Amino acid sequence: MKGEPEIQLNETINYNEHFDWRWEQGRFGFGIFAGRFNREYREAQFRGLPLPILWIAEYFTFDGEGMRLGRHYRQAGWYSHIMMWLALPLWFLTIILFFVLLKYGAYFLMLTGGVMVIANILWSTIRNFNELEIPLASDHVLKFKYGGAYYVNLITGVLCVLLGAIIWLMDLRFPSVIASFFGVDVLQDEFDDATVEEDTSTPKSVKDEPDQNGMEMRGMSSKGKSQAATADDEEEESDDEIYEAPTFAQQPAMMTSIKKQRFTKRVGLQAPRRRPPPPIPGEDPDEDYENVSRPDQDELFLVKWCGYPDTETTWEPTCHIDQRSLSEYIPSNINPHRLNSAAKTFEDIIQNRLKPGNRCHSVSSRFDLDVYRYCFQTDETVLLNLADDFSRLPLTESWNYRINSNGQGLTIDFPIRLSPRLHFRKIFVRTEDGSVFTKMLPIETVKIIIPTRVC
Repeated sequence: MKGEPEIQLNETINYNEHFDWRWEQGRFGFGIFAGRFNREYREAQFRGLPLPILWIAEYFTFDGEGMRLGRHYRQAGWYSHIMMWLALPLWFLTIILFFVLLKYGAYFLMLTGGVMVIANILWSTIRNFNELEIPLASDHVLKFKYGGAYYVNLITGVLCVLLGAIIWLMDLRFPSVIASFFGVDVLQDEFDDATVEEDTSTPKSVKDEPDQNGMEMRGMSSKGKSQAATADDEEEESDDEIYEAPTFAQQPAMMTSIKKQRFTKRVGLQAPRRRPPPPIPGEDPDEDYENVSRPDQDELFLVKWCGYPDTETTWEPTCHIDQRSLSEYIPSNINPHRLNSAAKTFEDIIQNRLKPGNRCHSVSSRFDLDVYRYCFQTDETVLLNLADDFSRLPLTESWNYRINSNGQGLTIDFPIRLSPRLHFRKIFVRTEDGSVFTKMLPIETVKIIIPTRVC
């Protein structure tokens, strides 16, 4: 409250008083058990505050006969205060989740906006339904209305809900676009609905050809056993573990399409290569390599059964497969274009890891698993101890180090751990008649753990 003029006879009229109504309502009256607001009002009376200030404060001391303005304003502010403080940690979690999984970040963004809107709703509903008007003179009435903070909070909450819904829909329909916009790894949310992870890989020809009537098969040598695991078990894998081939129940005999992959397993995964690598294939298609296995090896086939989802595939021995299905297998080819593309992807990952300040030791990237099998002679997790172990990839000479103009930088600290994975992601397909069905999309990736050291 200011006087007109502010400095008058023997007094400066410029008051800015604060009455606190926190904590409990208290008993009626102005005693020691009364509420905080009532006790401060009584102190102001003894101090001799101007009548206009006491006149306004007195309206909030009444607590009965329909005059519960102080109680209602206190409760409305208390619950709105709780909602606003709840929105703050939710906002922090939203920022963190946008660096991890966009879908959950969108959920928490909508939750943050919803909590903020609830704060507005609580303030508007708990507050006394009778508008507070305090007459100061015959032509001067003090009226209360919503301030700027009320509308800023409401608009911000609504925008958070709308933006969260948009991001969620974009992640559902256009995951690659929204992942590129936020700069996150799209492979981090491949485990939403169903995930099948294997240490063995699937040939490229397998995932491109759908099953026709009965099943489709993906083959491997029984020397390289497969393992189904979740993402949480990935770090607990050991290269020295031996996995026995699982037993399977008898399945239907309907088989029309078979895809198998044979390969020669490298003996001694941890030992350095003692023989020179084969030459890089030329541009002539006749020079493309075909992965073949020793004739004495038993074969296992990954069978996709008709009427069952991809997650229900089983490994079956050769004796369960008819000769017609075996003869229809088309082996995959490793050509120079695929090798160069895989080498560029791998080298970009290594160089990005060697950038100053990059503390991400583990990276997952798309990588064709038949190329992985050809380059590293295994379809299991492998530790590579020397740069020569990458000789089948056409990498540049400086692929494993990064040095600045002063001759300082980082280099790879061998060994490097590679873990091949085959993920299945559920996608939605809309047909011409408008119906929607789901199908499992196979995604081949390799997880690379890259230690570094100063050079």
